[in-house]
Amino acid sequence: MNDKRNVTRAAATANRIKQSPMTRAVRSVLAASALTLALGATSGTAAAASHKVPVAHVLQLQRAAIDFAQVHDLSLVPGGLGDLEGLEGLMPPGAPVMSLVSGGGVGSVVGNVTGTVGTMVHIYSNVDDATAYYVSATGNVDITNTGHQHADTNGTYNATGILVYAGGTATVNSYEARAYTYGDGNAIGIYVYGYDGASVTVNGGGYADGHAFGDGNAVGVYAVSYNGGTSVTVNGNAYSTGQAQDDGNAIGVYAYSYNGDTSVTIDGSAGAYAFDGIAAGVVALSYNGAADVVINERVFSESYNGNAYGVYVESAYADASLDNSGVIFAHSYNGGAVGVQATAAGTVTVTNSGALGIYAHGYDGAIGVLAAGQAGATVDNSANIFATNNGLTGSVAVGVAAMSLADVNINNSGYIYANSISGNAFGI
Repeated sequence: MNDKRNVTRAAATANRIKQSPMTRAVRSVLAASALTLALGATSGTAAAASHKVPVAHVLQLQRAAIDFAQVHDLSLVPGGLGDLEGLEGLMPPGAPVMSLVSGGGVGSVVGNVTGTVGTMVHIYSNVDDATAYYVSATGNVDITNTGHQHADTNGTYNATGILVYAGGTATVNSYEARAYTYGDGNAIGIYVYGYDGASVTVNGGGYADGHAFGDGNAVGVYAVSYNGGTSVTVNGNAYSTGQAQDDGNAIGVYAYSYNGDTSVTIDGSAGAYAFDGIAAGVVALSYNGAADVVINERVFSESYNGNAYGVYVESAYADASLDNSGVIFAHSYNGGAVGVQATAAGTVTVTNSGALGIYAHGYDGAIGVLAAGQAGATVDNSANIFATNNGLTGSVAVGVAAMSLADVNINNSGYIYANSISGNAFGI
């Protein structure tokens, strides 16, 4: 199959999209466009097969009727990170209170810390935040965990398997790290903050997971840097998972850098389960640098009442990319689902290849791939992209949605499918 589009749009003043539920956001992008008028509302299924895109559709996509949000304002991006704002308050990037209950580690240190921990630690607290292994250093931290670090809390207290703060760079290679909260606290398997850089690797056969059984947020790996790059790698046969039982949000891997590049590589598995909150398998963000995600195996997200995002990658002032050769799956029973959302002030590139692909299934709208780059957007598909919606009347399904103030390129030699039982469906 060969389905290729090249669209150029003049850099006119863009309409600003207000933050809204997913259905209204998707419809604000697509319903007013000429493509909607061309396809009509008579069919709820659309697929991109082995045919050329009609020239009329290309011309219609150039019209200013298609809204485009400034991507540095995340709340304005359709289905954007504005829905994830609550996750910013998981834990502040500063030293925890001195009353923190810790089962192991070296505590607060002036200078550098390097070492290996091979012990099994399981700590419980109902009087304060708890971490199984804790290091806070003014210099660099380089820790290898070959053991099992497990923290549990009750009440409103946070639990963290491994907690590292570094005034320089922070590097953690870990086998097993886990956190459970049974009240309203946040549960994080591995939390790493390095002022000059942060790196986390979950080694093969191991895991990093957070389970919030109350109303807290849950994250497998949470890595943040201010002045350097941030990288997270989940090796083969390893996983990073967040599970939020009630009102909290869940993220498998969260990586953020303010002044550096952010990269996430999944050679194993990353996933998120939420009940009333948002579920996101991978979130990779950079403010002044590039944001890049590589999926070689599996990413999944599932929410019962909230929205589900497979991968969210965003750069506020540079480029963003997603390269998937495995499988990405997002499912919401009563909310919206987005397989991949990539946004940037620079260029956005989404590549989907391999035997499987990207799948989104929602009740209040579904998008397989959403790519929005001010300087250009490219989607290259040689695998499968599915978007299916089976819920609210008027909610839509979109296989690929691509937007830019510059060039838009959609190259399809695979299969793009969209189906909605109660609203419009658009393959591209």
